[in-house]
Amino acid sequence: MKVEFLSVAQLELADAAVYYESVSKGLGVDFVSEVKNAVKAIDAHPEAWAVLQGDIRRILLRRFPYALLYKARQGRIIVYAVMHLSRNPKAWKSRLKT
Repeated sequence: MKVEFLSVAQLELADAAVYYESVSKGLGVDFVSEVKNAVKAIDAHPEAWAVLQGDIRRILLRRFPYALLYKARQGRIIVYAVMHLSRNPKAWKSRLKT
């Protein structure tokens, strides 16, 4: 499937990677690798994770307190958020209009 990140989700991914890299050399790379693994898992089994609202689903990252919020349909995966789990869980909803 083709994977698309909304621009705001791309920024969240980049910000988190930069933060983790500043904490420990190589940790930002590990974070990006975890996101890639999650995308591969979504690609393999797009309907395997919990539905949050409508057709938006959430997959949790294994090593980091983050989740990807995504929609899978018509051969595409659209990632709406790379969300830290302690942040406002409703902040991503405004992105559904995008």
